[in-house]
Amino acid sequence: AFVPKPYAVVRMPPAAGAGHHHHHHLHHHHHHHLLEPVPPIARQPDVAAKPEPRDSLNSLLDGAWAGAVAGIVAETLMHPFDTISTRLKVQGAAADGAAPRYHGLFGTARTMVREEGAISLFNGVSATVLCAVPSSAIYFGVYEWVKAIGLDELEVADGPDKDLGLEADAVHLAAGVSAELVSSVVVVPFEVVKSRMQLGFSQYHGTINGLLTIARLEGFAGLFAGYRACLLQDCSFSGVQFFLYERFRRDIKVNNQDDGPDPDLLEDAAEDLTAGALAGGLAAFFCNPLDVATARLMTQETVPGATRYAGAFDCLFTVARTEGLTGFWGGSPFPG
Repeated sequence: AFVPKPYAVVRMPPAAGAGHHHHHHLHHHHHHHLLEPVPPIARQPDVAAKPEPRDSLNSLLDGAWAGAVAGIVAETLMHPFDTISTRLKVQGAAADGAAPRYHGLFGTARTMVREEGAISLFNGVSATVLCAVPSSAIYFGVYEWVKAIGLDELEVADGPDKDLGLEADAVHLAAGVSAELVSSVVVVPFEVVKSRMQLGFSQYHGTINGLLTIARLEGFAGLFAGYRACLLQDCSFSGVQFFLYERFRRDIKVNNQDDGPDPDLLEDAAEDLTAGALAGGLAAFFCNPLDVATARLMTQETVPGATRYAGAFDCLFTVARTEGLTGFWGGSPFPG
C-alpha cells in the first residue's frame, strides 16, 4: 500500500534578489512554509484477514471465455489422437473373430494414412470445432461457478499456500461433475456425429448435415445415442480429473515456493500443464472402460456387422465376456 512521506518538500529555482517575489508569484494562494508537515497516518495492527467472498458470476464468466479459447485450441490439436482412440475402441465390436485391423497409436496412424490419406486423421474435426466453444464455455464456466460457491460456503481460502482439506476436495469433485452434467446436453449430439465421422462414415456432408440426418432417420433419441454411458463416463472423468488436478497443482506449487516471492509466469504455466497432464492422463486411464462403451453405443448404427448393445452395462458385460479385460483399455492413454 502507498504510504505518504511525513514531509512534502516544495523546491524552488534560485533567483538572485527575487526569491521572495518568485515564491509569492507561484504560490500566492498558499500561506505555509517550504517544509510542510503532514499528519502521520495511524498504522493498523496486522490482523489475519478473512478471505473475501468470491464473485460467483465473475468466476462463471472468466471460466467461460478462458475455457472457450482453451477448448477450441486443445480439441483441434488433439483431434488426430481422438480419432485414433475412437477406432481402437470400436474395432472390437466389428471384429467377428478376425484379426484386429489397428494396432496401437502409431500403427493405427500409419494404417489410416496409408489407406485413407492423412486427412482421415481429421475426420469429424468440424464437429469438434463447432462444439468446442459452447461446450468448453459452459463446462469451465459452471466449474468455476460451483467451485467459487462451494469454497465460499466452506470459508476456504483457495490457494497454493493453503492446506485444502477433504471438504475442499469434495467441492472440486462436485464442481467437475456439475460442469459435465450441464455441458453434456450440448456435447453429446456433436459427439455422436464426430464419432461416426471419425470411423470414415461418409454419408454425412458436414456436422450440421449429420445432425439433421440423424434426427430424420433415428429420431431425437439418435442424437443422444449412448447418452447415459457418456454421462457416466464424463462425470466420472471430470470428477476424478479435477480432484487430482487441484491436488497435484497445490503440491507442485507448495514444493516450488522457495524459488522466490515473485511469480514466474513461464514456471507457473509449466506447473499447471504438469498437473493437468498427470490428472488428465490418470483420469482417462481409469475411466476408459466407460469411454469404450460410449464410443460403441454412439457408432453401432453405422458399423456394418457390429455387435448391438442394449445399453452401457450390457456393453460392459459383453466386452468383458468376449474380449476380456484388455477390451476395456482399447485406445487408452497408456496402452498395453
